[in-house]
Amino acid sequence: MSEPIVIHVAAEPTFGGLYQECSRCGYVLQDYTGSHPMVPEDDAGMGIPFWSVGRPVAVQGTATWVMPDGAELAPGEIECRATS
Repeated sequence: MSEPIVIHVAAEPTFGGLYQECSRCGYVLQDYTGSHPMVPEDDAGMGIPFWSVGRPVAVQGTATWVMPDGAELAPGEIECRATS
C-alpha cells in the first residue's frame, strides 16, 4: 500500500527562503538551514526557490508538488489537520 497524499498549505518562508512549513499543521515543507543550497551566481534576482504562500502543496513520501487552487480532494488524498 502506498503512502497517502497529504495536502498542506504553504506558509511564508523564513530565513531568506531556507525554511518553510505548512501554515495549517506546521509540517516542514522545506529546510535548507543546515545545508548549502546551490543558487546560480550569474542569475540576477534568483534566490532559493520556495512554495508560493497560500498554495496547496501535496506531499507523498519524499515527492512534493503544487496542487491547483480550489481542486477537490481525489481518492487517496487527505488534508493535513490544524494544530492548536
